[in-house]
Amino acid sequence: MGARFRLSASFSASEICKAGTPYCAQLAVIITAMQHYGLMLADNGSNWYFQGSALPQWPITLVDMMKQIPARDFVAVDESCLEVSANSGKASASHCPKG
Repeated sequence: MGARFRLSASFSASEICKAGTPYCAQLAVIITAMQHYGLMLADNGSNWYFQGSALPQWPITLVDMMKQIPARDFVAVDESCLEVSANSGKASASHCPKG
């Protein structure tokens, strides 16, 4: 719970969206963010379950498209460099590579 995953750089919205499909532009933005920043995986639902807020900006069609991104296209992000000590909840980026 709380593991960070990043979407593979080779994944493209075109694998889910066909020309003219609504919300493809929004999905492409979300995919770019997942590739750059990653996402946190919470163990609160079914396997690789995407959930959006009940707001007009998150239409169910868009969330359903996100659910089509295969788990195999995500890789775990090693954030062990953030650990200050084994017995602490503190984190520091001072030991992490830049970039």
